[in-house]
Amino acid sequence: MTNTIDESRKSGRWTTRDTSLSLIFNSFVIDPDYGGDIIDRALEYREEASDSARGILNSAIKDSVEVAGFRDSSKAVTDQLRNSVTLEVFSGNDRLAAGVLRVWEESQEELRDFVAEYLKNEGIPAEGPNIRNREFNSIWPRREWRRQRDEIVDADSDGRFDENDIGLMVCYVSGRLADPNRVETAGIDSELILAFIDDLDELPPDSHDWEYIDPLINALTQMDEDKAIQRNLTQDLALREATDDVNLDFVNELSYLGLRIDPWGLGNQKRKHIIPEALVLIEELKSALEVYSPIRPQADTRTEEMERAPRRFECESTILSLAERWHELMAAPEVAEELNDSPGMKAEDDSTLFIKAFTEHGDSEANYVSDAVASELDSLRQASGSLRSENDQLRKVSESLSSENDRLIQDRVHLRADLNALNDQIAQLRRELVQSQEMQEHWRRGYVLASAGQARPESEEPVQLSNVDDALELAEKSFPDRIRLALNSKSNSNTPFQRPDEVFDALAWLATEYHRLRTNPGDAPNFDMLIKAACPGWSYKAKQTEVTKDQYTEWYTTTLDGKSYGLDAHIGKGTSFDPHQTIRIAFDWDDELKQVIVGFVGRHQKNRNS
Repeated sequence: MTNTIDESRKSGRWTTRDTSLSLIFNSFVIDPDYGGDIIDRALEYREEASDSARGILNSAIKDSVEVAGFRDSSKAVTDQLRNSVTLEVFSGNDRLAAGVLRVWEESQEELRDFVAEYLKNEGIPAEGPNIRNREFNSIWPRREWRRQRDEIVDADSDGRFDENDIGLMVCYVSGRLADPNRVETAGIDSELILAFIDDLDELPPDSHDWEYIDPLINALTQMDEDKAIQRNLTQDLALREATDDVNLDFVNELSYLGLRIDPWGLGNQKRKHIIPEALVLIEELKSALEVYSPIRPQADTRTEEMERAPRRFECESTILSLAERWHELMAAPEVAEELNDSPGMKAEDDSTLFIKAFTEHGDSEANYVSDAVASELDSLRQASGSLRSENDQLRKVSESLSSENDRLIQDRVHLRADLNALNDQIAQLRRELVQSQEMQEHWRRGYVLASAGQARPESEEPVQLSNVDDALELAEKSFPDRIRLALNSKSNSNTPFQRPDEVFDALAWLATEYHRLRTNPGDAPNFDMLIKAACPGWSYKAKQTEVTKDQYTEWYTTTLDGKSYGLDAHIGKGTSFDPHQTIRIAFDWDDELKQVIVGFVGRHQKNRNS
C-alpha cells in the first residue's frame, strides 16, 4: 500500500515555469497509458542505470512517496511504487519527472543515438533538458516537432522503434518541449487540418487575420455542403460499380446459391440515405464471396474435404444472410412524392379552380364569357376526364402489383421452408462428419503409436482432444523419450486454440520427423517446408533477434532439471491476434539427451512489435 506524503516534502511539485519537465506528461506528446509505460520502464531499469541517473530517480522517490514497510521508499519494487510515482509525475512533480526521464533515456540508448544523429544532420544540437533545473531549454512549435518526429519515423525503415518513443526522444535529445498549449482537437485525424489549426493557434490575438473568421466559417460551411453533394455522387457511382462487379466476378457462386444481387440505379438520389450502409454491405458480401469462391468446389482428397466442408457451410450461411439483408435494404420504400406535385394532378387542380371561379359568378354573368374562355373551359374539362381515366388505370396496375407482391411473399415463405429442410439435412451431414472425424482420430492415434514403435491396445477408444492441454498431455505420453514439456511462466497451455488435434499432429511431427533428422544429421533440411507438408497451415521459424531475446528473456528461456534452454525456434499456425486461430510452440533441441524441450505454448511470444 503506497501513500503520498506531506506537501512540504514534495520538492519541485507544481512549478509554474512554462518549460517544466513534468509538463510533457500532461501534453499531447504523452497520453496517460504511454506515460505509465515510461514510468514502468524507468522503475524497472534503475538497477542497470548509471549511478548518477539512478541516484537522481531514487532520491526523488525517497522524498516524494511513502511505501508501507519501507523507511527508504526507493528500495521498494516497481509494483509497490507504480501508482504513487505515476500520480506524482502526472500531478506536476518536476523532480520525479526529471528522474524518470533521465533513467528512461539511458534505457533507450540505441534510440537516443539514432535520434541524436538525425537531429545533428538537421543542424539541431543534442543539448538535452536541464535536469538540475528540471526544465526544458525552450519551446518547440508543434508543427516543427511533429515534422521532425514523422521524418525520423520514416527514416526508421526497419520499424525498430515505437512512434511514441521517437516523439518523446526528439524532445529529450533536443532539450525542447513541444508546445503544450494546444487547442482541443480530439477526433481530428488529419495532418492537413491539424496544421491549419496550428497556424491559427500561433497567430497573436491582435492579428488582423481574426477579422475574417466569420467569412472563413461561412466559406467552410459552403465547401462542406458542396463536398457532401460530390461525395454522394461519388458513392452513388461506387455502389453501382460494386454491385456490377459482384454480379460479374462471382456469377458462378451466386448462380450456385440461387442468388442475384439487385443492381443499384445510378442517380437514385431519393434513396441516397441508404448508400453508406449499402456500400458497407456490398463490401462485406464481396469479401465473403472471395473467401467462399476457392472452397465451393469439392476438395481433391477426403481429408481436405472434411476440413473444407464446415468452412463452406459457414461461408454459405454468411452469404445468404448478407444477400437477404441486401434485398431488404433495396426493397425499402423510397421517399414518397407528394401527389400534388404530379404535373397531371396540377392540371386537374387548375381546371377545377377555374371552373369553380367561373361558376361562382352565376348564370346572370354567363353572357359575358367570351367564346375563347368557353373553349378553354371545354379543354380543361376534357383534360380532367383524361387524367381521371389515367388515374384509374394506374390504380389497377397498383392492385396488380400488390397481388404479385403477395404471391412473391408466399413464394418466399415456401422457399424459407425449403431452406429449413436443407438446414436439417446439413445438420445431419455435420453429425456424420463429426463421427467421421472421430474415426479419423482413431486411425491417427494408430499411426502415431506405430511411428513411436508402440502397439495400439485392441480395446482402445478413439482419442478425444478437447483442448490444447489434452494435446500436450497426449504428446508427452506418446513420446516420453523424445519430447519433454518444461513450460515457462509466460506459457498459456489453456490457450483456446480451436484445433487441438492439429497441436498434437505438430508435436508428433517434432517427435518423429524432426527428431529423426536431428539425430541423423546430413544435409541441412528445410524444416519449414517439411512441416508445411506434414501439417498444412503450420510453419517453422528457427531464430529470433538478439535484441528481442535480451529484452524479453522470460519469454525466450525455460529451465528443466536445472538446465537452461533458449527458445529460439518455434512452430505455429496463424498470424492474427485471435487465440482461437493462432498458436506458437517454442522449443529447443537437447543434443545430449536427444530430446525436444518444449518451453512455450501460447498465442505469441512477446516482441518489440507486440
